[in-house]
Amino acid sequence: MDRRAHLSNGQRASYSTIYRQEVANLESASSRLLLCDDTEIYGSHVDVDSFETHARTLSRSLSSASELEDVDDGDVLTAGGLDLEALHDKPGEETSSDTEELPLPSHVPFSTNVEVRIPVSTLTQPRSLFEGAEPPAPQVTEAKALAVLLDALKSGGPIEGEGEDFLEFELDDFSIYIDAPQYPNELRPLQHLNKADRFFFDGILSMGDTRLYLKRIPFRELPVGNYGDEHHAVGDQIWVRSILNERLKQEIYYKLKSPSVEYARYHTPFLWIADLAKHVIDYCEHLRTIDRRAVLYDFKSRFSIFILRKHRKSEAFRKWYSAHGDDDFRGAIVANINYIWREAYGLDPKSATYHLFWKETKLLDQYRSNLVFADKSSDGEGRDGTPSRKATQTQGVPKTTVTPYIHGLFRHMSFGNILESVKLSTEVKKSQEAVINHSTARSIPSQMDSGKRRSSCGKALVESIKCGDVVSTSPDDAKRTTTRWKIETSVHHDDEYVWYGLVQQIHQTARGKRSFDVIWMYHPRDTPCAKMKYPWKNELFLSDNCTCHSDVAKVREEDIISTHTVDWFGTPPTSANLFVRQTYLCDEQRWVTLQHEHMKCESRGLFRQSEEFEVGDAVLVQTQSKSLDLENFMVEEFFTKETKKFVRLRRLLRRRLVDPSAPKSPPNELVYSERVVEIEAKCISRRCLVRAFHSDERIPAPYDRNGTGDAFFITHRELVTGDGKTKFVPVDPDALRLLRQGFNPNRTTKSERLRGLDLFCGGGNFGRGLEDGGAIEMRWANDIWGEAIHTYMANTTPGICTPFLGSVDDLLRRALLGGKKTPRPGEVDFISGGSPCPGFSSLTHDKTTDKQRKNQSLVASFASYVDLYRPHYGLLENVVQMVQSKHNRDECVFSQLVSAIVGLGYQTQILFLDAWSFGAPQSRSRVFLMFTAPGLRVPKAPIPTHSRPDVPRRKLGLMSNGQSFGQREHLPTPFKFVSAMEATGDLPDIQDSKADYCVGFPDHRLAMGYTPTLRKQVQHIPARPWGMNFSKAYYGGFMDESTRQLYPIQGKSRVSKISRAWGRIEPKTVFPTITTTCCPADARVGQLNHWYQPRPITILEARRAQGFLDSEVLVGSALNQYRIVGNSVARQVALALGLAIREAWFGTMLDEKPIPQRAAANNYIITKNIETGLGAPSDPIHLNSSLDEQSAGVSEPLARETPLTTPAISDMSERTGSETRRKRTSTFYVEVVAKRRRPTIVKLGGESSDELG
Repeated sequence: MDRRAHLSNGQRASYSTIYRQEVANLESASSRLLLCDDTEIYGSHVDVDSFETHARTLSRSLSSASELEDVDDGDVLTAGGLDLEALHDKPGEETSSDTEELPLPSHVPFSTNVEVRIPVSTLTQPRSLFEGAEPPAPQVTEAKALAVLLDALKSGGPIEGEGEDFLEFELDDFSIYIDAPQYPNELRPLQHLNKADRFFFDGILSMGDTRLYLKRIPFRELPVGNYGDEHHAVGDQIWVRSILNERLKQEIYYKLKSPSVEYARYHTPFLWIADLAKHVIDYCEHLRTIDRRAVLYDFKSRFSIFILRKHRKSEAFRKWYSAHGDDDFRGAIVANINYIWREAYGLDPKSATYHLFWKETKLLDQYRSNLVFADKSSDGEGRDGTPSRKATQTQGVPKTTVTPYIHGLFRHMSFGNILESVKLSTEVKKSQEAVINHSTARSIPSQMDSGKRRSSCGKALVESIKCGDVVSTSPDDAKRTTTRWKIETSVHHDDEYVWYGLVQQIHQTARGKRSFDVIWMYHPRDTPCAKMKYPWKNELFLSDNCTCHSDVAKVREEDIISTHTVDWFGTPPTSANLFVRQTYLCDEQRWVTLQHEHMKCESRGLFRQSEEFEVGDAVLVQTQSKSLDLENFMVEEFFTKETKKFVRLRRLLRRRLVDPSAPKSPPNELVYSERVVEIEAKCISRRCLVRAFHSDERIPAPYDRNGTGDAFFITHRELVTGDGKTKFVPVDPDALRLLRQGFNPNRTTKSERLRGLDLFCGGGNFGRGLEDGGAIEMRWANDIWGEAIHTYMANTTPGICTPFLGSVDDLLRRALLGGKKTPRPGEVDFISGGSPCPGFSSLTHDKTTDKQRKNQSLVASFASYVDLYRPHYGLLENVVQMVQSKHNRDECVFSQLVSAIVGLGYQTQILFLDAWSFGAPQSRSRVFLMFTAPGLRVPKAPIPTHSRPDVPRRKLGLMSNGQSFGQREHLPTPFKFVSAMEATGDLPDIQDSKADYCVGFPDHRLAMGYTPTLRKQVQHIPARPWGMNFSKAYYGGFMDESTRQLYPIQGKSRVSKISRAWGRIEPKTVFPTITTTCCPADARVGQLNHWYQPRPITILEARRAQGFLDSEVLVGSALNQYRIVGNSVARQVALALGLAIREAWFGTMLDEKPIPQRAAANNYIITKNIETGLGAPSDPIHLNSSLDEQSAGVSEPLARETPLTTPAISDMSERTGSETRRKRTSTFYVEVVAKRRRPTIVKLGGESSDELG
């Protein structure tokens, strides 16, 4: 029978102050050195009434029900429940300011008193190992101690507990440690003890007045008592059983009492963990008695309800509960799952395996590979149930499944031999055709056609040219003009290269010479498709680049080569020379569905984009011309003063700056003020989201994300009293009727959201961030890594998302062949993915290995999903190195992907985004490819909300005109970038993190083995100046030669002058890029150590850098949790993109009904998940003469009454030689709002003023 079944109910653990040392005086200075004032183990005294109130709140919705199975997570009222700050002082509450006050300022006189707090102990080894250490009691062997204590026990009269089959002695002043090759005699917390491990203890073994000191006593058993609802805490019911007693089969146990000074920081968290394990096991046993299997989701709130009901009257329990600081215990359970599992399994193996939550957290087999094929002809099955795919292996890596269309575009790439083309089954093909025929995504034929131009016929040809004709001309010669365009050769394009233009105006000199203004039409090679293979050789893109400017050369008649028939709004199967279905916006590097307005250039800017403002709009204003700061206002009135446009605005103040009672309020919390200002209307930068909430209301996403996405909230208003004093009182949201409030995220119904497929989903930070925007709901998620899928599902609402654990190749193959339980074409509205980056990352030494070629090929897999499902919207993320800027542009995977997506007809845009620009405290630059089905509203590029740190400008990619795909810019923002110190300032000081658990902050622990060698190396890197590393310390003269011996010998890259190894993070700027492993000794990414604490960053600090919410759960080992974090997309960036998609899908960001959107031609109304019509006419338009409305015959939104083009012949003087180039970007109307352009101010009622700024 298990030992713990016989344990007596010991006294409750003492939670009094452990140690306090006296003040030590410095030798000659009057400064005072104070030791840390250790408080009670589980925090300060907890008010019983407050705790009772919280317990009632948690159980309020249960009414009189006695069972828990009807309790939903929504029954927990977080905001109206327990005030955790009132219950306890959370550890680390004041640490954020301490770091700045540690150094003694140079101007402070030596006589000034300076208080410095140091920990009681930083030892990592027991005192007994140090020279001169004297035992606190007579030291004997264990056998001798047992003999003495047993004799004393027998002579002491009746034995307490006589009749039991065990004996116990007390163990005081104990230290527990291991002795491993990499960790010799290192202290260890007891939650790390495994059955196979052998730990040692030093301590005083006693009974009564007999006290004997034991040293280096091995043990591996750790009995714990007080399990069961009748006990409120484990208390002092913790024992160790030595190997000697185990070997002699003696039921003699040593009860743990008070730890040694050096071991207290290890033992205190363990006592909290022991209570956690007790309550978890008790709860699981309760559920078993009512025939319910526990799942991880139960521990989000139901677990709290249960234990509060049982134990809320216990002072020890209240201290334990409040120390955690939250009702959600999932993070704490996962962080200690190995210990909890050992306890549960030791008590009752059958009960442990009964519950599902072990499969979600410990065994990690709740979601198994579900992509195994029954068809053995294509895929075999391995012994572990995963596809072996022997028939499709190439050079040790499995084939990458792609569609025939994608195979034709990517097979020439370096990974082309890995690709395997799989045709759609007949059933799936029918489903896809139904989507294409009734949606905005047109069918793509299997053959590619090339158009031929008409032969030229000299003077007659020139005289026949009319406005609306498409002409061709030779490119500008770089030797004779100032053009930046280059003629780049490519194996995928014809050597013959001409420029095409849509004729806008015809000019004629007195001598009869003609010249032409044209809108240039771009070949794919002139766009980010660059030198890669494009599917349709006869497709051109209309552009927003024209010659209708005085400083740009016209097309001369002698330059005309020919005219061409064009199928406008056409598709590849056309009898015309060329077809055009999209407009390419040069400055934005994106494609939009062709509209009739695009076919006429208005040089006066009639089609310039504008953002219309109305009274009641919340706006961001640049109040100082030289400042890059934006402030919040609400529009109250427009008026004109001396021909200038002005606006009267009400200030919306930042609460943390004006309300003394709320200095720590979120940076995006505003106060509705009584202050009104008048400024020029041109100072308005853009609209922002502001929504009012009750002061006790829980703030939902995106308003709870510190301003990401320009989302703000109000809970208080400014009130000026009769005596002129200002106070801040809660606001009634319904009273702010003038304010046009931001959307209500709780009103978006499930049926209105886009159904998402999350590929390469990882831990889900990308997908959840997109969902936070409110327009997307991830229904399917795929990843090949079990820990990632289990983490993803641990953070989803049960019953919403279907996980696919396995390769994207197997999932795609199953979908193409019509496999069961996979989504069909027409069911997926949105696709996102962050394909594996090692194939492109600069951190990968050799990108030519089979493994990396496989990683690169997965971009083609992503494109195949787009080809199969034809979603409304989609996003791909990867490292910026995926884009080839100079070298190997013939092998640019990104440009080939752009070619494939644009070739399908998608409106496509390239985004170069920095994580810090959206509030992430991290330097992380990524490239995104965002695409939209033809005719749908295109999402705006997210505008930075946070300022740029001191980093250099950077450009992305290179096109034939010398332009980049995108670049980093410095723009006005409402917030300063978030520094590493600001993001983690609330976290407790955990010293070297060797205790391995921080109560209340479960993931504030290391993800790596912190060896004594590495610890000494990190400790000797100076904390000041900020950002020091080995190179700066040694080569800068801050390190002596004796300390230098702690590091590797010369010749290693880690100790070179350019190395970043053993670097400390600069706290006043952003974290460096979080990668998949924490390697402080790495020469390239070794700047991972805390700015003043002697350790690398923790999992929680990495999570904060990546924007993971503290409430979210990571499962798996600490090492794999860090890997999940490093593989993720920064949450703030994902949210900004999710909000952009929301605005496009619903047509508004305000609290109003969604605005239906039309396809470009067939006028299908978009509602919910109903597919849309295609933006093209039923019959092709062959345009070889002037254009007008009748010949176009196209029904489309925003149709204009005037003709699309107007023939014009004007007399003109001879062209001077000053015009040396012919391509220049014009101002142009498009459906979406441009990036970074000043808006037009519109008065209430819609009357537009003159263009401003």
